[in-house]
Amino acid sequence: MTDTGTPIVRMTDIHKSFGHVQALRGVDLDLHAGRVLGLIGDNGAGKTTLVKIMAGVFPPSRGTVHYKGEQVRWKNPSQSRAAGLEIVYQDLGLVPIMNIARNFFLGKELRSRWGFLDFNRMANESLRAITEMGIFLDDAEELVENLSGGERKALAISRSLYFGVQVLMLDEPTAALSVKETHAVLDLMETLKQRGIATVFITHNIHHAYAVSDHFVALNAGVKVLDADKADVTPEMLTEAVIGEPLAQVTSQSLAASVGNGNSEN
Repeated sequence: MTDTGTPIVRMTDIHKSFGHVQALRGVDLDLHAGRVLGLIGDNGAGKTTLVKIMAGVFPPSRGTVHYKGEQVRWKNPSQSRAAGLEIVYQDLGLVPIMNIARNFFLGKELRSRWGFLDFNRMANESLRAITEMGIFLDDAEELVENLSGGERKALAISRSLYFGVQVLMLDEPTAALSVKETHAVLDLMETLKQRGIATVFITHNIHHAYAVSDHFVALNAGVKVLDADKADVTPEMLTEAVIGEPLAQVTSQSLAASVGNGNSEN
């Protein structure tokens, strides 16, 4: 289900300063249900800072955030999470020495009618939710530390969906994954679209972003330098926006440096 009308999230003229450092300068951003926004930029571009403002980790120094048409100023991430926004960080917020089911329901444990923890129900529900994401795990008692990187990502994402997320921000979701696991995580993006989730795919990997995103916003040193639909850009154009100069020029400079260092082939 895709909605290209009224954005579920609209951020306008977002500025953020940390002391004398300006992390963001006048950034606008729209998110739509059932679409993936590729938020791209090099390390330090301001990507994570922007989504942390969206999720209420800290407020903007200036600018506004609207959610479902109403201006919001989250007091903390718990408030935004209760409203349906969630960030899945690179470290995933999982406890390695706890099993799948306990991680899935951490802080939201299911209890029986008598008030006891309902371990069987948590095991069944967690495996069912993960299976619906296309990842098949056999035992909810398996410790998270024994899972692969891709399986951990699926656990974190399926947990968010189970608890009613409407806006999901994925911080470098393909980082440190094998090729096979990367493809599995990229496949999950289609599931999120089908469920009508507005997804932010935060990465500096242009090719991963291009494979799954419907729209792109590129940041460079805290400034938005590109805002375009996928149909209007190529991976090369996205790369140029991220590095801040034409790709051909960068290639020429790299070649010149190589020749200057005596590394040219004869």
